[in-house]
Amino acid sequence: MVFGSTAPQTPISSPGVIFHAATGIDAATVAPVQTTLQKRILRAFVARGLLENCDAKDM
Repeated sequence: MVFGSTAPQTPISSPGVIFHAATGIDAATVAPVQTTLQKRILRAFVARGLLENCDAKDM
């Protein structure tokens, strides 16, 4: 979409991706994944100089 354009916008009739709700996932399943992701993201931030190592350890 271009803002300020007078061209007619055609709606998407069928999406290319369909998401389905996950089943069988509870807090006990999600917790270790969240911990792993947090560690990886903090490690990447430290590696790119966006965050100090001591600050990442505090998080």
